[in-house]
Amino acid sequence: MRDSECSRGCHGEFCYKPVAKGAGFLSLEAAYGLVVIGLCRQTMEVTIMPLLYVFRHAKSSWAEPGMKDFDRPLANRGLKAAPRMAMLMRDRKIRPNLILCSTSRRTRETLGLVLPFLEGETRILLEDSIYEARSENDLLERLRRLPIGTKRVMVIGHNPIMQDLTLALGKSATTPDHLVSVKEKFPTAGLAVLDLGDTPWPAIAPDTATLTDFITPRALPN
Repeated sequence: MRDSECSRGCHGEFCYKPVAKGAGFLSLEAAYGLVVIGLCRQTMEVTIMPLLYVFRHAKSSWAEPGMKDFDRPLANRGLKAAPRMAMLMRDRKIRPNLILCSTSRRTRETLGLVLPFLEGETRILLEDSIYEARSENDLLERLRRLPIGTKRVMVIGHNPIMQDLTLALGKSATTPDHLVSVKEKFPTAGLAVLDLGDTPWPAIAPDTATLTDFITPRALPN
């Protein structure tokens, strides 16, 4: 369904919305084929500064003999943690306009479990470059190519890049303990929230953001 077919006015983009909770694995075929798996919903937009959500994939299984790292699925622990983190995102009104997701299986499965809980219109791009990134500088270069008007972006990727990206951008933190926690460990299904203030995406660079939150599955109530 292209924007011209959308009754809610998605201009020039493709909106994805799983119909049922627990939709799970988002296939490469569905994403690359630009298959819409639900109807987008219009939301009230307010003028806000750019926000970056850095989200590490949920816990994955170790590769079996002959299995490539790219094809590793989520472990049972990851299958439970991803929806719990997604419910927290919903409760805290985390609503990315754009999701940049690694093409690996474990990141796509994480995305599929999170999507049913995200409100509003969301554009999804699955990108090999996130899986193949060698350092946080590769992701910074990708983020600099984002349109200036994009307000809220989520990156779903891998460590150590998720941790390194957060530490590179976060010159300070509203809660200093959060910065200490990121330095110690960025666990699977961990989420860092970075406020870019008045820095537009083309100018994003080290020390240009404030770490406003850092949430891990272990910190969630049972």
